Amino acid sequence: YCGAECQKKDWKRHKANCPPFFVKKIEGKGNGLIALRKISLGDKILSEKPLLVIENDKSDNFDDWCDHVTGQVNAMGDDNLKVYKNLADNKSFQKTPEFIYLKFKKDFTEDNLKHLRIL
Repeated sequence: YCGAECQKKDWKRHKANCPPFFVKKIEGKGNGLIALRKISLGDKILSEKPLLVIENDKSDNFDDWCDHVTGQVNAMGDDNLKVYKNLADNKSFQKTPEFIYLKFKKDFTEDNLKHLRIL
């Protein structure tokens, strides 16, 4: 733009192509969305397809459900699996009763435990 006035005149057209946020690493929390402008209640700022959809009615048995979920995750393509694994906060999960049960009773691998934590 030649100046602020021209930029303001073009804002209505440009706004649709300009993301309202950016991604920033936030200490102690991981990646977060930081607003670049005022976002009104009800504004859609992001739309994406899920990496994985899990139907929770597949089994009432926790062990069977865990096997079903890890099977779905293991069937993902390499690129999606890499993204999926980076979503987990496994440090917190390692302190839960579910982790202890799965690790020792089911002898799940670390990867399988990561798959389940994300859910």
